[in-house]
Amino acid sequence: QIIIAAGTSEGVSTTQGESSNHSDMVLLVRGDSYSNPFPWNLNNNNWNTLNNAQICVGIGSETEGMLVNAFSDRGIAFTSVPIADSAEAFSKFVDGSCDAITGSRLVMASYQNNLNMENGTSPLGTWMSNAYASGAEFFTVDSRFEYTLTQDYGMMIHFDRAIFEVTLSGTCVQNCTSADEDTSQVFNFDNYPYGIADGDWIIVSVCELEGHGELNFYDFDGNTILPGLDCTTTLSVHAHLWGDNPNYEYTWSDWAYYILWTESEVTMEE
Repeated sequence: QIIIAAGTSEGVSTTQGESSNHSDMVLLVRGDSYSNPFPWNLNNNNWNTLNNAQICVGIGSETEGMLVNAFSDRGIAFTSVPIADSAEAFSKFVDGSCDAITGSRLVMASYQNNLNMENGTSPLGTWMSNAYASGAEFFTVDSRFEYTLTQDYGMMIHFDRAIFEVTLSGTCVQNCTSADEDTSQVFNFDNYPYGIADGDWIIVSVCELEGHGELNFYDFDGNTILPGLDCTTTLSVHAHLWGDNPNYEYTWSDWAYYILWTESEVTMEE
């Protein structure tokens, strides 16, 4: 039996959470553009070698200002490659439009991890700089959605397709200039269990085994729930960003979802 679930849901969202003042600002650099001069010594100011680098950053943003101050103090320069949001920054970084992208250490580590997840090892040879600024204030912008289904005893569920999508819109509401344009970013999750640059998803199943109790497991392949057992399976998706512009108001759309699975009987031996 083929079953399809499709629809929309509000999800659970935040548009501005608690600020954090402990995220160091770093650069994620393409190794084919600039090699890491101190790969074995993270205490060296390795970003000092990025003179004349093309860096993807929002024009007029607080982050660009921090870069300007840091590079000027060192007597070096860079060129800003304009981006509307972090998704465009990541895309331009991958296609070579810029030599580096910048953000908090946490976010840059996530980007680097996603590149490595997709390719085993990153063909870009990426490396992360040490901090060029600290104490940057960020706020959480995120949205979560869950879909739960059950598998009865003697049945087997196999996932064939799972797609989730949500859009984040930003509008300048204070201290606005002509350069402050509305922003929009689409987060699309399409059968990639390790997530995307700014998001992640996971499948968790809880099954009942007679004589033992619960079996809990993470199904990273997203294919088959333990056949034959009574199981509850939850698909969870999480889209997130770290914002750095308090002049903007952010709004999440409803989540759109499409899930396709097959359900069939199995023979259970006693």
